[in-house]
Amino acid sequence: MIHEQPAQETLELCRTALHRLAAELAGASSRRDRSRRAQVERALSWLGSGYYGRCGVCDRRIADEHLRANPEQLVCDRCCRLAGSRGRAPAREPTTVLAAW
Repeated sequence: MIHEQPAQETLELCRTALHRLAAELAGASSRRDRSRRAQVERALSWLGSGYYGRCGVCDRRIADEHLRANPEQLVCDRCCRLAGSRGRAPAREPTTVLAAW
């Protein structure tokens, strides 16, 4: 199954933003900042794997405008609401989905 990917422009903007965030959070000492850094690193990993832009819970496409506004977002707004979280619902690793590509 082939999944629709974010626009190339969105991918490049998000890649740049994620690298900037990773650099800003490199020396993070607070638990919140370390957690955000881990989220940013996971998003960069997903960018490299080709899974970026898919919800890590339901596998739905995350809209480009949402990714540009929050490049470390790995879960769609619907799943975040269902989980009662603020954009950080637990996301599974994309390995099972990638195997199907």
